Amino acid sequence: MTLEEKTNKWSLRFFETLWAIQVIFPATDIADLGLERYLAEYRASAIGYGIFPVAYFLGAMANARLAPNPKVRRLTAAAVMVVATALAFLFPSSWMFAVLVVFALLYYLVPRKEGVSI
Repeated sequence: MTLEEKTNKWSLRFFETLWAIQVIFPATDIADLGLERYLAEYRASAIGYGIFPVAYFLGAMANARLAPNPKVRRLTAAAVMVVATALAFLFPSSWMFAVLVVFALLYYLVPRKEGVSI
């Protein structure tokens, strides 16, 4: 059974791409305000940004089970989310936002062969 028969190929990388684009928003706010002040002033936003990565991770893991090699696909999804988060928090700026958006869109849109995860 091919990947196209199992799932829509556009949904396979959706969740980690979305997180890679979205993670820069809390990272820049925390860099500007500091973690303690950010949590005090934006409690609802902090809770929401705490829930998003968990939901995106679970969605990516659910989509990965339909891939030809689920274990590699799950590791790739987790690695993309961790690397995007690390880059966003290490370099919280507008240029990092641009870099993450470009790389996330390339990651999402570049065609891949069946059985090849990255």
